[in-house]
Amino acid sequence: MEIPLVTYSQAEERANTISHVVGFFLGLIAVVFFSIQAWNKLSLIGNVGVWIYGITLLCALGSSSLYHGTVEKRLKFLYKKLDHICIYLLISGSYSILILNRLLNTEGYLFLAALWGMSVVGIWFKARYVHRFKVLSTIMYIIMGYIFFVNPTVFEQVLKPETISLLTICGGIYTVGAGFYLWKSQKWTHFTWHILVLVAAGFHFYAVYTELLS
Repeated sequence: MEIPLVTYSQAEERANTISHVVGFFLGLIAVVFFSIQAWNKLSLIGNVGVWIYGITLLCALGSSSLYHGTVEKRLKFLYKKLDHICIYLLISGSYSILILNRLLNTEGYLFLAALWGMSVVGIWFKARYVHRFKVLSTIMYIIMGYIFFVNPTVFEQVLKPETISLLTICGGIYTVGAGFYLWKSQKWTHFTWHILVLVAAGFHFYAVYTELLS
């Protein structure tokens, strides 16, 4: 059976791999630093939020690196599934760190249930149909990313205005990046997506770090 995979040039695939390998190790340093700084300043559940966020961030960058850095087709296809699955985890993890530190109430629990519920559905979907319905799955990523706008007042009441602004910028960058991700007809669009992911992840890290520890 032929394994369906997107074909990139060797130069593109090398750049795709290097970009997220670098991002992974920078992320590892940042997550360890964040975790150490947070240990005595946040509650236990708050620290759990930091760990969930850190693990999902590293899983997303690590799985992407494995996918683009692997040549053998069957293994590459497996890593592609993992790569796409980890996007759902990262979105949920990125919200979890804020909710577990700032929104431990009914509204926060509902947001967590919705996010992780959609993640479970998305993971099942990607595990079965990773090479199909790309536009639909990308729309689901965006819906999850913008779940904040279902009831923005809830977040605005507990987060700093600067944090809201940074998260809005982060969401905008991810959305622009999604356009490049779907634009398969031109070379280097996937690499552009990778760079925008790193930029958005940097904005998000700065947002949650300054929100919780400054």
